[in-house]
Amino acid sequence: MKHTLATLTSEQAASLSGDNRVVYSETYDRNDLAWSHENIQKHVNRIVHLTMNDKSVFEAMNHDEEFAKFVGDHPKLAAQLSKKEFCQDSRTMGTLMSLIGLRREVESGDITSDEAKRRASHLALSVGLPSTHSLQESLEGN
Repeated sequence: MKHTLATLTSEQAASLSGDNRVVYSETYDRNDLAWSHENIQKHVNRIVHLTMNDKSVFEAMNHDEEFAKFVGDHPKLAAQLSKKEFCQDSRTMGTLMSLIGLRREVESGDITSDEAKRRASHLALSVGLPSTHSLQESLEGN
């Protein structure tokens, strides 16, 4: 039996199925639209504010459906932002805010998605290295 892996349109997949052929296609349980940079910024700021004031993110979720959905859609981000040490780290928070800024630039058409990915990689590399590392200067220049 021959196995082939290919990316097909729905129409191409339908035309190939049948006659001893099995065509698998992915299905998604959720078709959510991406969060806008404004909503991301708003909810990130809210989580940071709650964390820094020793308030419960989960308690706030009970009173705001959109906020609860954001936390549900971004559980790892919410978990990190619920830690005071994370929120107090200027490098990680600066990187997060820069990533949100990249999202804004893509949404406004100022940069392409590929350019945003390139710049996001540089941001991630720079936050992962100690501030005194010799590569920091070359990363900051890009």
